[in-house]
Amino acid sequence: VVIHTTTHPLGGTDTVSRRGTRVTAPARTIIDVAAAGVAPDHVTAAVHTALARGVTTPSLLREAARVRGRRVQRLVEVAVSGAGD
Repeated sequence: VVIHTTTHPLGGTDTVSRRGTRVTAPARTIIDVAAAGVAPDHVTAAVHTALARGVTTPSLLREAARVRGRRVQRLVEVAVSGAGD
């Protein structure tokens, strides 16, 4: 188990329960890794996978990215657009 910390407080929709453990929701996780500087192709792959599995939506990703700066917004927008949104 790896525990990460953040300077961005968790909102009410930022966590979900998986097998009894609270974890960050897919959109929050993707935005956090994008903000942390993970390679853009990895962020794009995560966005495409999450959308294909139906665990998040383009609007949730865009909304979450909006407060994390232009670089994150661009990464998310490119990834969402490439997923056939």
